[in-house]
Amino acid sequence: MPWPSFDEMSEMPMGSLGFCFQKRMHHLGVDVLPKVNKHVEKIVKTSDQEEYMLRRIRGTHDIHHLVLGVDTSVAGEAAASAYYAVSQQMAGSIVPLASYMTHSFIKPDEHRQIWAGMSFGTQVGLAGVFLEGCRWEEGWERPLEVWRSELGLSPLLETSPFQDEIHRWEALSPG
Repeated sequence: MPWPSFDEMSEMPMGSLGFCFQKRMHHLGVDVLPKVNKHVEKIVKTSDQEEYMLRRIRGTHDIHHLVLGVDTSVAGEAAASAYYAVSQQMAGSIVPLASYMTHSFIKPDEHRQIWAGMSFGTQVGLAGVFLEGCRWEEGWERPLEVWRSELGLSPLLETSPFQDEIHRWEALSPG
């Protein structure tokens, strides 16, 4: 299913997944949506599960940031990598995690937040939240809060070290 354009997302209800995603990406200076492969059925049939999952994660990574309420700081990326490492048991996640750990030693002012981010991502993964299986394409107009609730994220978000980011995009005005 093709993704709506950023213009179409900006017309969606405030607080919806599409509206919030568009606001976040605009703020980050991203004006091109990830490519959605038109031949996804062929890819699913001809690719092994790991390859398909890696493609899916790459294409929806920014949505995961939004739904988890984590920013694009080193700590936010560490949270996402820790989540992938735990939820998917992805050995490839160890390399970026090691770099984030090293960064925390080089930048002592970021140390606590990076480790708190990794802890949060780990807790989300251990809770059994499965972002990779969501059909985001079928629910752009659904409220972000509903997605989070159905995924079981709401109680976890209460203890997130990214409190400023969680609801940042929901109440912004269109445009």
